[in-house]
Amino acid sequence: KMALTYEPIAQGIVSSLQAYFEFSNIPNTYTDLVVIADCKYNSGGGDLNWRVNGDNSTNYSWQRFENAAAVRVNNSTMINTTDALNNGMFVGHFMNYANTSVNKVVLTQCGNVNQNVGVSVGTWRSNSAITSIQIFAELSGNQWAVGSRFSLYGIKAA
Repeated sequence: KMALTYEPIAQGIVSSLQAYFEFSNIPNTYTDLVVIADCKYNSGGGDLNWRVNGDNSTNYSWQRFENAAAVRVNNSTMINTTDALNNGMFVGHFMNYANTSVNKVVLTQCGNVNQNVGVSVGTWRSNSAITSIQIFAELSGNQWAVGSRFSLYGIKAA
């Protein structure tokens, strides 16, 4: 059971292969957002990626630590996490998502049945409020498998 400060906003379960999953029309009534994904690709490898408000420009930077290795990328078109091929679990924390005075930060914890575990931090260099979050595969051609679940929660101010 989620903490009392977590309020369910939306949930989706993939019923046919799809290239991405998107939460849209996110209300600005919370201080933070949490996305929980329990997902798997239909084939191939690759990482789970986040993109917000449909922004596919180079406004993202991220750093990932996975199994004692580190990757850092600036001027990216998305925020990257870890391999979702084999039943990945991901939790993304989007802080101050509705605050129009700051850039947006997402912290992610992730792991999969291959014992890959990791954490990442990403920044979207925009002061716009986040109104949509798209979750997609790093490699083109990969799609979310049937049964993949995505949940969005809002965190209320204390």
